[in-house]
Amino acid sequence: MGRLPPTRKYRKRKSGRDPVLPPAGKGKLRIKQVRSGNGHSYRMKRTLEALGLKHHQDEVVHADHPALRGMLQQVRHLVEVTPEKEVGKTAGRGGKGQTARQGGHVRPGFEGGQMPLIRRIPKRGFTNPFKQPAQVVNVRHLVLLAEGVEVTPETLFGAGLVRRPDHPIKLLGTGEVAGRKFVVKGVAVSASAKTKIEQAGGTIA
Repeated sequence: MGRLPPTRKYRKRKSGRDPVLPPAGKGKLRIKQVRSGNGHSYRMKRTLEALGLKHHQDEVVHADHPALRGMLQQVRHLVEVTPEKEVGKTAGRGGKGQTARQGGHVRPGFEGGQMPLIRRIPKRGFTNPFKQPAQVVNVRHLVLLAEGVEVTPETLFGAGLVRRPDHPIKLLGTGEVAGRKFVVKGVAVSASAKTKIEQAGGTIA
């Protein structure tokens, strides 16, 4: 019977098996312990511990620099070194679990089955989806209207004081009417604006 082939543990490593590494100091290196440190010198075991390798098949990633290359040279027959790519591994999905699976993300506000916050807080009233906020015009802006012109949605739109004559408009009492008599029609008026307009001799229809 011929001689048995060497076992995997003592098989010589073929030349050219290790990938070509980039120049020292660029990128990161992935280091994998492919052989046990048992039976080797104390110095080699300490080097493996310094690299963060404690057991067979452990993998670590270190930033490449000349000092790291010197440590790898001491245990080159015990480790396998490959350049670390910038992307890969978990592909930005974090660790294992539901969120790492395809289609495993949950809807916003889902809290794993417990009562979500939006259902825990009390609620009161409602928001009218058909509400149209009034367009505000102050009485000090009425001086932009021509003399003898009534204050209506159309005249306010013509003077550039409102954007939509078909939407609600309210007249507020900020400012003074400058002694002019205005006739207001089709426009909501606040109490202070009504007082100033009537004191100046105007009317509100």
